[in-house]
Amino acid sequence: MFRQFSIVSRLFFVMCGVSLVLALLGVGVFWQTAYEYKRKDLSVRIATASVRLSRAIIPALANQDTKMTEAVISAFAGTPEVSCVTLKARGTTEPLYWPDANCVANNPELLLHTQPIRRGIRVLGEVNVYFTNQFILTELGLALRIIAIGLVSILLGCLIALWIAQRRIALRPINRIVTTINRFRQGLMEARIGPLPAAPELRAISTAFDAMAQELETATAKITQQATELREKHDIITQSLDYGSSVQNKLISLDPVKGSPIEVDGFVQQLSQVGGDFYVGIDQPERYVLFFADATGHGIPGALATVVLSMAVRNAVALQPDAGPGVIIEDIHRRIITGLRDRRVSETDVRLGADATLLMYHKATQKITWCSAKQPFLIAHAGELTFAQADRQSLGYEVEAKTFTVFEASFGDAGDVLVFCSDGILDAPGGAKGFGFGKRRLKRVVQASLSNHATASQIVQSIRAETFAYLGDHSLVDDMSVVVMRATLAGN
Repeated sequence: MFRQFSIVSRLFFVMCGVSLVLALLGVGVFWQTAYEYKRKDLSVRIATASVRLSRAIIPALANQDTKMTEAVISAFAGTPEVSCVTLKARGTTEPLYWPDANCVANNPELLLHTQPIRRGIRVLGEVNVYFTNQFILTELGLALRIIAIGLVSILLGCLIALWIAQRRIALRPINRIVTTINRFRQGLMEARIGPLPAAPELRAISTAFDAMAQELETATAKITQQATELREKHDIITQSLDYGSSVQNKLISLDPVKGSPIEVDGFVQQLSQVGGDFYVGIDQPERYVLFFADATGHGIPGALATVVLSMAVRNAVALQPDAGPGVIIEDIHRRIITGLRDRRVSETDVRLGADATLLMYHKATQKITWCSAKQPFLIAHAGELTFAQADRQSLGYEVEAKTFTVFEASFGDAGDVLVFCSDGILDAPGGAKGFGFGKRRLKRVVQASLSNHATASQIVQSIRAETFAYLGDHSLVDDMSVVVMRATLAGN
């Protein structure tokens, strides 16, 4: 609770406590000293008066004049301090009392002074003077009241002085510091406390804050400038990526299959705006050529690889319209390698290549022939789902000629389906343990679609939807692409 008060208030409370303790100690010392002094002074006056009394009463005692003795005692006892006087004369049995015989018994707290009465060396009697210290106590009480009033006045004066000091020395500087800090926190970076007429501790705080604020303002200005430059560069890169994505989407295309009951559809989703998944379908009078590839890298490196692949595929197919898939894919491999020959960087530095399949659908015979460079695909024929055969070597990468195996199969019965998937589909993580989507799930999705007589477009959408549903809260790890070719009945 004490911590809720300001520093000056705490100081005032401490001063009040210390003043109270010192006042109590001072009152005690004053009371003891003053009382002893007054007591001694009273004793001296009583003793002096008693000596005078004894001298005045000697003649009366010598003449045994009782009335005169009583008159002298009465005159002496009339002083305010004296409460009771007893006289015992020599040769008498009963002492004389003033004002009465019960004054001693009725005032047990009275002080006593005994004064012998002598004439020469002869003792004529003694006087016992009983006096009170009530006047001393009354006088000291009044003095203490005056002292208490003085102390209260001093404390009130200290309170007023501390209140003024608090406003001028503490509150105003602290309010100025707090106001400046709040302005700075609200974003006014140029806010400063400046010179502060206050205690050295507060001046040290203001100096440290101003130095810190200056450093932060300088750093913030640099960060703002850098952020502006980064934003400009980011805008340029974003525009470039948008344009690159538009160009890549134009390169990724599927011609419709003319003159045959074959439908083809696909989708691609790059991990970034651009990526390394690529496919192209080229329709020719006697055949349909499909090239499906997962090129090196992601993002811009992958996109550059797809540009090289697109040029290589289109040129190889256009220049050799009658060549089989083995010749075409080997030509594509050669074009990838020769495209990097005699450059300033080595082929091993670039590592350009792809896992790819080149498939030809022969319209007249309703057969498919293909060469696969580590890129198997799913074949649905006569109700069975199997993965096509593939060579265990990729396109590109090594500077050497490569020969690929040509495979053949029938394709054209209603319901026959070819499904091409990149690693982004099969390796998509999901489930509690993050396992890949896998070939088994792919088969189940395709089988379910075939049971529903789904079109090529519907099969593509089912694979896409199931893959993203399996991903859940996981993130994509690779570019994803799917192409589906489906044989249909006429009009179906």
